[in-house]
Amino acid sequence: MADSASNKVLRYLLARDIVKGKSREDLLAKLEAAGFSGEHAELFIAQAEKRVLARNRRCAVVSAIVVAVLLGRVVWGPYGDHPDMQLLMGVMSAIFAAAGFYFWFVARWQAPLPKASVS
Repeated sequence: MADSASNKVLRYLLARDIVKGKSREDLLAKLEAAGFSGEHAELFIAQAEKRVLARNRRCAVVSAIVVAVLLGRVVWGPYGDHPDMQLLMGVMSAIFAAAGFYFWFVARWQAPLPKASVS
């Protein structure tokens, strides 16, 4: 299958639908209505699921880096005498930690790994 611009757009739209929570059956019905065969549709859905999982991993890693930087600034930064700044940075790191937790553990189930076909 050629990796044309229309295929990239289709994978993007499928990934967006996966993030919105549409089921695999809905995506298959949508692709079959657009004229894709069962195997082609399964391939597009699998590629879109991989795209969503990669996005979730990237977001979790960025959140972890931000949390590490914020906590590092609280512990080793110039804020030893400023409890308000320590509290602010602690709250910000808690927010980013919650976002990282979401992307690493919760959003992972938005795009489950494709099931192996039983032949």
